[in-house]
Amino acid sequence: MTTFTLQLRVKQSEGALVRVLGVTRRRRFDLLHLTANATEDGNFLDVQMTVKADRANSRPRKSGTRSSRLKNHARRFFLATNH
Repeated sequence: MTTFTLQLRVKQSEGALVRVLGVTRRRRFDLLHLTANATEDGNFLDVQMTVKADRANSRPRKSGTRSSRLKNHARRFFLATNH
């Protein structure tokens, strides 16, 4: 089992955290802890989440690849779009 702590900044909109959790689930991470705090201007949420991945159930990959993909997907999806 591998544990990752991810820090994301997502645009605050209806369903933003649900979308973060959906990406987490699709990437087969188990959520251990999540906090989300609004930025001072209220436009974004700073999200910190701790997740685990059971490496025995996935193809061998370079260390950190799955967490990098999750962060990249979240960055593209949440910061590049206006919901």
